[in-house]
Amino acid sequence: MPSRVKTSIKWYMKGLFPIKLMMLLYSIILFIDLLFYTYYINLVNPWLKTISTFNIIVITSLFLNPLILASGVAHVARTKDMTVYELSMIGNWRALAIGRLVSLLLYILPYLIIQSVLLFLLITRDSIVGIEIILLTIIMLLFYCSLGMVLSLSGSRVVAVIGLSMMTFLLPLSAWILILISQLNNVVDFDVITSIILYLLNSPMTFMFEKIYGIRLSVSWIQGGGVTILTSLLLMALYIHVFTRRQQLKI
Repeated sequence: MPSRVKTSIKWYMKGLFPIKLMMLLYSIILFIDLLFYTYYINLVNPWLKTISTFNIIVITSLFLNPLILASGVAHVARTKDMTVYELSMIGNWRALAIGRLVSLLLYILPYLIIQSVLLFLLITRDSIVGIEIILLTIIMLLFYCSLGMVLSLSGSRVVAVIGLSMMTFLLPLSAWILILISQLNNVVDFDVITSIILYLLNSPMTFMFEKIYGIRLSVSWIQGGGVTILTSLLLMALYIHVFTRRQQLKI
């Protein structure tokens, strides 16, 4: 089994992530992050720097995250016919499922590193936000990766890519709109369920809203992040279980 998982990962990593595409994609991301940082270091007012950090997180959540996650899922989502072909080489359903999942996580790893470095450079100049914002960003991307793998069970690359793109954009946007509308109606206290949902939809954005705009959540960032991690692991387990059951269902 371990050898088959290793073979599966090698199969998905080899030739499935074109170097030219990767270079173009990450060049765009690095250029945008450089613009963010250049703008940030030219600010003098500490409050404006804090707001700028929040805006960077919002823009990243709504545009860069959907781009990188959708491109990653596009590489591991397969049609039923392609799945049969890959199964004939790997010879194990579970190894195939794990190979796709691990390959997606490896695909977004450089993006995680880039965004973590950017956030680290920002928080070293901002005492309001600490290292937790980096951890919550990683946790959020882990959640959307698990969601993307569940969508890939549809057997359609188009459904998986478009579905994840829309969810990665619309769900964080929904969290942002919900908080803004609540503030306009002078609602600043959120119950446990709403607080957890907000952390699921966008952990770093929710954390920043609490720090900057004074909203009061009923769970801490550790609890919110913990629930998000647990949900991600459950979704991954669900993906592997459902994918493996196709062995009995013969796809």
